[in-house]
Amino acid sequence: MEITKGKQIHQGRILRVCQTKDPERHILIFRDDRPGSKTGGGRIKNRGRINNAISSALFKYLESFHVPTHFIDCPKPNEMRVWALSMLPVQVKIWNYASGSLCKRFGLEKESQLDCPVLEYYLKNPALKFPMINLDHISAFRLAAGETLLLLERMARKINAVLKSYFERREMILADLELEFGMRHEQLLLGDALTPETCQLWDFRGGLKLNTRAFQVEDPGSAGAVYEALYQRIAG
Repeated sequence: MEITKGKQIHQGRILRVCQTKDPERHILIFRDDRPGSKTGGGRIKNRGRINNAISSALFKYLESFHVPTHFIDCPKPNEMRVWALSMLPVQVKIWNYASGSLCKRFGLEKESQLDCPVLEYYLKNPALKFPMINLDHISAFRLAAGETLLLLERMARKINAVLKSYFERREMILADLELEFGMRHEQLLLGDALTPETCQLWDFRGGLKLNTRAFQVEDPGSAGAVYEALYQRIAG
């Protein structure tokens, strides 16, 4: 059934969010263009289709472990129908291995495994450059209620554990991931998307960095091949 898309209400580096005639449901449109490219634009073949396929597969897998998500179905290859959420203005970052900014801030050895996952929280405010915040900030600034905050942390840790196991069976290491949550009728749901651009994956077999978050591959053809390989490993 054709779904009539309404007003666009958000655009990020991975997808656009559009309203539908049903206020309870939104459509996510996964993008093929390269917003992070140093050369300024261009398209990566099948980027949107592959990100949508991977994200929907991971959402369905998490739901089999009783993790509630906003996923409904995929009416088109690059579109996902989801429950409309009131998104929390907080992004959760989970580190399983030391890399990137964690190494810079704490002088850690690159690619060293952490003794336990490290959860960090960031305020989703680009004007403030997404500052890191703690649980007291979230409570004091009324970004999430107390019970919601406790559930948020439990859900984030469970999602991390489930996805670590999922990727290990595919001979990949989940080095870190980013999660976003929202409320629907007083229920906390995992929202946004789960793609190779919201997590960092390493290959067991050769230490290959499989994440596409930084869009380091400048040749669109090569980038398309990376996405296709990731699709076959994760959801193919």
